Amino acid sequence: SFDFQAMCVLVACCLALAVILIVDVVYERVYGGFVEPQMVHSEAAAEVAEVVTRVGCLRPFQQAFDWLGSCVSGHAQTIAHGALYATSGEVRLESMDRWTSADGGTIELARFEAPESSVGTALIIPGMCGNASTSTLAVESCFRAGLRPVVFHRRGDGDKLTSPRFNLGGDKHDFDDAVRRLEGPLVLFASSAGTGLAVRWLGEFGAKSDVRAAVLNSPGYDLGVALTRCRWMYSTAFYLKVLKDHYCRRNKDLLRAADPVAYDNCLNAPTCHAFMTAAAPFAGYPTYPSYLRNTNPIFVVDHLTTPMLVINALDDPICVKDNVDDNINIFHHAPSCVLLTTSRGGHCGFYARDPKSRRTFPWAHDCGFRFLADYCLKPPPPAAG
Repeated sequence: SFDFQAMCVLVACCLALAVILIVDVVYERVYGGFVEPQMVHSEAAAEVAEVVTRVGCLRPFQQAFDWLGSCVSGHAQTIAHGALYATSGEVRLESMDRWTSADGGTIELARFEAPESSVGTALIIPGMCGNASTSTLAVESCFRAGLRPVVFHRRGDGDKLTSPRFNLGGDKHDFDDAVRRLEGPLVLFASSAGTGLAVRWLGEFGAKSDVRAAVLNSPGYDLGVALTRCRWMYSTAFYLKVLKDHYCRRNKDLLRAADPVAYDNCLNAPTCHAFMTAAAPFAGYPTYPSYLRNTNPIFVVDHLTTPMLVINALDDPICVKDNVDDNINIFHHAPSCVLLTTSRGGHCGFYARDPKSRRTFPWAHDCGFRFLADYCLKPPPPAAG
């Protein structure tokens, strides 16, 4: 039978939600259109903070999706970043370096042409499942800053797997091999899952390397926690399907033959965190705890000495605000790390709009690569040891 009272409650709830969204959009348009980045750093990192200020990273910017309101702008930024790979044709791929590891895995470096007056090389580490074709915004921002873009392809992120081994964030030894193939001045730009690899490598190998500076766009910090906080629509739906299709289904015969139990556990994983846990054997570790011990970036942050700019949006639905809050103390003590937070930006997107030309641009990319270019122009630091 028709429940008139229940229908009234439902209509009232829908109207209330509509009013909240309308008020939110109006408020955002009137008061929240411009975003002011906030900086956190230790006294020891004052020199790094001065570079951040000098290259214009603290200037307020107008977010591109202010008309949507604060309730959904973070999701809009995130979805846009996942969908907008269109390139202007400004930069062309020059070569693809491929090599084979000792266990038969294939690693790649996508090298793009250098600007006319290149000041250095930027090694770009994309987010989960990313490669050169999904990194066009980073590549073009890099080029505009006067840096030559090179994109690191983790195993399985370029061509299909050639050995039954993959790591969602990337293997630190594969990455070390890649860095050794590049000539300086060299800087790093990492996004999302790629930030864990950048920090882990810098913490273990960075002090002895020629890498001058690094930028982390939307890091999740503690690998053992970050994906458990990822909003459900990403963790249990879209991204989870991408992971299973990208790594498992297109490499089914290879992975199932190597470890059928781990393969089935990956396919049956209900969340992205569960998938990462199940995939530990394919990363080369017998258990998930051993995987964390050898890959979690949070264990090496005290060893970081490379100048580093970290950028997080507080409305990020994937690497959420709680991750930043839990690890804010790092930036109160780290000698070379600066944190920039913004109230809007989503996950890796940070799309901004030029109020004069109305052109949309990736603020975090442009800001980050200007920071890196500045360090390429500086004299190299004294050799370690």
